[in-house]
Amino acid sequence: MKQTNLPALQAAVFDMDGTLLDSMQMWAEAPGVLLGRYGVHPPEGFIRRLIPLSARQCAVLMVEEYHLPVTPEQLAGQTAEYTRRQYAEHLQLKPGARELVEQLAARGVPMALASASSIRDVQAAMTRLGLWDKFRAVLTCDEYGSKQGPAIYQVAAEKLGAAPARTAVFEDSLQALRTAHEAGFLTVMVDDEASREDWPQMEALADARLHRLTDWPL
Repeated sequence: MKQTNLPALQAAVFDMDGTLLDSMQMWAEAPGVLLGRYGVHPPEGFIRRLIPLSARQCAVLMVEEYHLPVTPEQLAGQTAEYTRRQYAEHLQLKPGARELVEQLAARGVPMALASASSIRDVQAAMTRLGLWDKFRAVLTCDEYGSKQGPAIYQVAAEKLGAAPARTAVFEDSLQALRTAHEAGFLTVMVDDEASREDWPQMEALADARLHRLTDWPL
């Protein structure tokens, strides 16, 4: 674990996918699963073209590029139903996630979730896994904009009554970590295989790095 001298935390803001929830492999496989229903097998690395796009933009790209016999709206609906079932029934916490959240809660550190997933999927997964009630606030990019901008973190800190400089943001992606860093938050890099190519840049921005969530000093 890389760690600078972090001040005592006033609050913590957690990303969900890839940070607390082991879900990035599901997202990497989802385009192939959906396209496979139409006999299409996308090339390796196809998912990286989709990462910066909205759900609708992804659907448009796949329908147009592979000439699928459905509309983008229909494909987006199929994708939403597929991922809904994954969050509601299958996806699991990353090792140490439960212990970290419960320990911070026991210490009285208020926490928020800040996720790019829909509120429906966030609530379904966190309720099933028993952590929903540990978070004082839950914010999504649908409401506050993408993590290319700091609004989702700033509103989270406001809701938790904490200063950014005393609020730890736990993230597994380079763009999100950079945004939080530039907005003056404490940044905690959480390793996830999906972002391995970005690890050196992420570590340079991070105040702390967790190879595993169990590395956090409980």
